[in-house]
Amino acid sequence: MKYLMLILASFECFSLVAAEDAKTPTSNEKAAEARQKMLALLNSTRSSSLANPSIDMEGYLRVSQEAAKHRETRRVTEDDFIKILHRYYRQ
Repeated sequence: MKYLMLILASFECFSLVAAEDAKTPTSNEKAAEARQKMLALLNSTRSSSLANPSIDMEGYLRVSQEAAKHRETRRVTEDDFIKILHRYYRQ
């Protein structure tokens, strides 16, 4: 039952990230909200039998959030990407 709730909550969190909702100003805010829900869910479903000191989910999510912020500043349009490819790979 716990795994079913985890799966359903995961789908809800990921749908928040993927949804195009006009009420939320940016996708970064939606992603941050989804991460917070996922962290809360992970913390609520932890048990001593599943504890693994080698897994740092909070640290992973923190680093992935930093990477998402960095990637957002480096995005280019498809046309710009094609121009960059042609510039570096002329034949």
